[in-house]
Amino acid sequence: MKIASNVFVVTGGGSGLGAATARMIVENGGKVVLADLNEESGAEVADTLGPNAPFVATDVTTESSAKAAVAAAAEKGPLRGLVNCAGIAPAEKVVGKSGPHRLESYARTIQINLVGTFNMIRLAAQAMSSSEPESQGERGVIINTASVAAYDGQIGQAAYAASKGGVVAMTLPLARELSRFSIRVMTIAPGIMETPMLMGMPAEVQESLGKMVPFPPRMGRPAEFAKLVEQILDMAKCWIICSLTAWRTPTSKKGVLWEPSPRTVLTATASPGRNRTPTRPSPQSGRRMPLKLASSIGKWSPYPCLGRRATSSFVTTSNRRRLGSTKYQL
Repeated sequence: MKIASNVFVVTGGGSGLGAATARMIVENGGKVVLADLNEESGAEVADTLGPNAPFVATDVTTESSAKAAVAAAAEKGPLRGLVNCAGIAPAEKVVGKSGPHRLESYARTIQINLVGTFNMIRLAAQAMSSSEPESQGERGVIINTASVAAYDGQIGQAAYAASKGGVVAMTLPLARELSRFSIRVMTIAPGIMETPMLMGMPAEVQESLGKMVPFPPRMGRPAEFAKLVEQILDMAKCWIICSLTAWRTPTSKKGVLWEPSPRTVLTATASPGRNRTPTRPSPQSGRRMPLKLASSIGKWSPYPCLGRRATSSFVTTSNRRRLGSTKYQL
């Protein structure tokens, strides 16, 4: 998906990851609707980025408000991309000094982070599916923001981890369903980022999260997140052949990025033009299996330009006979 001259919606575009993503889109010649609940910060970012980045006050949990943001984007041309960055990150223990976890704060976190994300996806997907494909055959790209907390949540993150785990869980079924419309669905699961949301956490929570970063010993920067969004959008720069990018510290070899940890082996980014067949280790056997063989396990393709991809821990009966008793976790 080329960014130049195309139209995108970025939720949470008034600050943090969303603002950095919107800035990247404008710098690459695209148009972006800043959808954010905070009118003051949203208007400030819009003034900074200029006429190609209008601000639309948006509550992602409300259907009418989300529809207004999508409609505002449609006025500038066919909607080609949605980047969901809106979210909250409360810190609250299940059993705290003041009593049990407040049910209303748990429900609010799920409503914004999970339901709000899905609300924007369904409306944007509807708009994208009815448009004509662009030159590369795509109709649109949807990028969600999860969190490493979906896999490695800490004390006080029960609500946040649950909401982001939901975003991760729905990525694959959404990617499968929307692939027939030539719409890609991706999710980025960042680690600890320098965002207003994280800076709003209690000091002790920030300190605890900071100690988790092995190297480099710092938080991620919003501009780095935006750079990954840029790479995902533009398939001319790289091929993204899986639906979830777990943003940890990957190992790079021969044009392939993978995460050696079993819980985050879902990442596989293969650059075009490589002659060697990318391979991935099997956690169970320690052997390496060509991605070509791994692709035969998944038995599906989003659409021809992406090639086939494998589904995590999925082995059909016929493949089980061919592979023997080994069950590959991909």
